[in-house]
Amino acid sequence: MCQDAAEGQPPIAKWIEVASFGGKDIDYLISASPVSAGRTLKEFFWDKALGVVLTSATLTALNSFDLFLEQSGLSLVKEHVKSISLPTPFDYQTQGTLVMPKMKFSPKDVVGHTAEVIELMPDIYPARGGMLVLFTSRKQMTEVRDGLPPHLKAITMMQGDTSLSAMLNAHKKRVNDGEINVLFGLDSLSEGVDLPGDLCLRVVVVKLPFDVPTEPIGKSYSEWLESIGRNSFFEISLPSASRKLEYMNGCIGSKFPIINVC
Repeated sequence: MCQDAAEGQPPIAKWIEVASFGGKDIDYLISASPVSAGRTLKEFFWDKALGVVLTSATLTALNSFDLFLEQSGLSLVKEHVKSISLPTPFDYQTQGTLVMPKMKFSPKDVVGHTAEVIELMPDIYPARGGMLVLFTSRKQMTEVRDGLPPHLKAITMMQGDTSLSAMLNAHKKRVNDGEINVLFGLDSLSEGVDLPGDLCLRVVVVKLPFDVPTEPIGKSYSEWLESIGRNSFFEISLPSASRKLEYMNGCIGSKFPIINVC
């Protein structure tokens, strides 16, 4: 992976991937991509629009619009931007409980952390209704599911075993029939999924959802920020993880305790 940037502007990320087609046959995929769409959006949209209204439940990160303004290019026309954060309709103070168990193993110790999550799971499973368990790794998700006691594995559905729509429909039917059901999923299960009421009484976040540090575009952008004296962790990684976590917790929209295993 390499970078190439004009002075003061985000670079173009360039990388080569090895693609295997079975046996000894391999090929090489050469890719290049801008690390930020900000200047393109400014040139072709923000500079030409008379007025734009943007709304979303997750425009802020760490109580700031800075990350969104940076990623959207609005930071380049910040003098013309007005931002307002409105109070949430969800009464988190009385409707939700944030629980952070004291873990023996760091998520960096994948084997120890996975074993500890398996050990904690039986006490986390709900007494009724549904629960959503979010992972950042398919491998860890599979290992946790496979390590559960048989009676818990029987009421657990894992993303990828069937289509997402079929899994959600089966989950809703089980819960509406008075049964307990638990969904294991990855990031995509936390986005755009509506599970109100008893369909999701508890959310478990197995690891904080930081971006993959070796992803070429994100890594190039982080390296460029560091090269101009900015802190990529505090400006990009931490706010991005905070926004993802906020979305995970807010997309359910019902009474539930939130359990963060990290």
